[in-house]
Amino acid sequence: MPKSFKFRMQSILDHRQDIEDKEKEKLGKIIAKLEQAMQYLATLEMKRDNTRLELKEKQRAGGIKIEDLKIINAYLKKLDQDIVNARLMIEQIKMEERMQRAALLKAAQDRQAFEKIKEKHKQAFDEEENEKERKLIDELATIKFARAQMEQHQKEEAHERGDYSEFEEE
Repeated sequence: MPKSFKFRMQSILDHRQDIEDKEKEKLGKIIAKLEQAMQYLATLEMKRDNTRLELKEKQRAGGIKIEDLKIINAYLKKLDQDIVNARLMIEQIKMEERMQRAALLKAAQDRQAFEKIKEKHKQAFDEEENEKERKLIDELATIKFARAQMEQHQKEEAHERGDYSEFEEE
């Protein structure tokens, strides 16, 4: 019975796969964090735009007090600063994402290198097993041929001696 292929560096390959999976998970978390930061920025920009629109409407109507104007301007200034901070945070997360993508790529390349080694070892194993099987088949065919030759030779000798008892058994 042919033996099954066993990659002697399977534990290393499994470890490389685990590392790659962890890097993918980290990237997924960073992408989720980036999406959340972008949603936060969009919310801030929408608040700012809505506040500016309300301010213009109140100014057109002519019914805005100076204290209310100061509060609204302070709020707009804070929103502008929050928007700047959110954009900086997004840029930082994007850089983190690029670095994590590079880490994931390296982990994937490391795993793929071991996959290729495994494939080459498997191919060599299969070729060796096929060669063993071919030799066994050749050996069996040679034995069968030799046995047939020997039987033929024995029959010929028996025939020459005039002993026909061997032919009667068939």
